[in-house]
Amino acid sequence: MSASGIEPDIDTVLSDLRLGSGGIFDISPDGERLVYSAGPAETSLTTIAVDRASQRLAATQVLSSTTLLRGRISPAGDKIFLARDAPRGGAHTSQFSLIPRTGGAESQLPGAVENLLDFQWSTDGARIMYLHGIGGNKIRLMERDTTGRGTREIARLEQSAASQFQPLPDGAVWTMPGDRRSISIIRRPGKRDVTWHTPEWISTIGSISHSPDAKSLAVEVANRSFDSVVVATVDIESGRFTRIGTVAGSDPQRITWLAEGSILFVLLEKQGAFALYRIVRGRPAERLGVLPYTQADFSVSNDGRHVAAFGYSDKNDIYVIRNFGSMLAR
Repeated sequence: MSASGIEPDIDTVLSDLRLGSGGIFDISPDGERLVYSAGPAETSLTTIAVDRASQRLAATQVLSSTTLLRGRISPAGDKIFLARDAPRGGAHTSQFSLIPRTGGAESQLPGAVENLLDFQWSTDGARIMYLHGIGGNKIRLMERDTTGRGTREIARLEQSAASQFQPLPDGAVWTMPGDRRSISIIRRPGKRDVTWHTPEWISTIGSISHSPDAKSLAVEVANRSFDSVVVATVDIESGRFTRIGTVAGSDPQRITWLAEGSILFVLLEKQGAFALYRIVRGRPAERLGVLPYTQADFSVSNDGRHVAAFGYSDKNDIYVIRNFGSMLAR
């Protein structure tokens, strides 16, 4: 806005100004300088061994990075697929790499992906899949082998159709839009695509995982009052949601339907720490232990024995742009 009024259009003065989750900024009264805090994100990757027999969680830090780093542990739990923030020329790009679960050198995959939304392993762990924006209000679901070659397009969708996805063992894919209030099943062999909307007792879906037989989904959701996390199943054919357990807490963060039939899920407890739970239909949820980090993302192997935890924090840096006034005049 200026002395003459508020302009009707948005003008980009400076792109790729990374403030972090807690970033704030201020402009000097004369409009000549801009100061901002909360610098680049720092990421710590920790692997956690889950020993359900002894109710013990053993954590080992694998690496740290001064960039935003996300990842998914492989179905077998032996490798971790990483997506590292790699801004280039103002574009939001991500660089893929692989690292052994026990640590070691990263193996970088050639090429970079712009506007990455979500990424997953294929169900057999032989390939990687990712969802990214391509402009024109379109997104693409892609697949490539772990060498970075052999890339192919699986589906092209409207941007509003999906922000998350996961492949199913039968070749289908579930997708979820940004409002987290519906689930679509696409590319079902010999069947039409379907979309199932959440019932009224669900506020928002936090995480989704498929059953080993691909006939159902497990969902971790927030209830209407946002004071409890509910684990439910969704029948893919009928869209029926069935509650199987409720735990006091918030931030339904990660759910995984294990190969042996039980379900692991992560939530933020009222005490302020993330915790790992296990549930079997017909039984109360079992608390397995506290997980590291208070801002984090988690990924679980198919057997439930290994968790990859990505902890995030913002560096406490302060920056000043001294020529901000001249940038406005361009």
